[in-house]
Amino acid sequence: MQLREITQEELVAAYQEWGTSPAGRIVLNHLIAKFGFISKSTNVPGDPYGTHINEGHRGVMVYIGRMMAMTPDDLKQPKRAETEEKANDGEF
Repeated sequence: MQLREITQEELVAAYQEWGTSPAGRIVLNHLIAKFGFISKSTNVPGDPYGTHINEGHRGVMVYIGRMMAMTPDDLKQPKRAETEEKANDGEF
């Protein structure tokens, strides 16, 4: 079975639908609590590898948050989104 390519608009809509459904909110809140690092530092004193792992977790949550916060206007400006993404490579 060949999967068709999904447009950016479809992907953003799927993230937003998932994140606002009752089940999606439960999962999202769990992920934020587990990997969001909103109320605690990602730094693991004396363990740079642990810090990097935590930053990776946080980076996924930042990405999900960005996808859920996108507006139709954001999708009309791909150059800006690409520039911001490249500027943030490796930094969250």
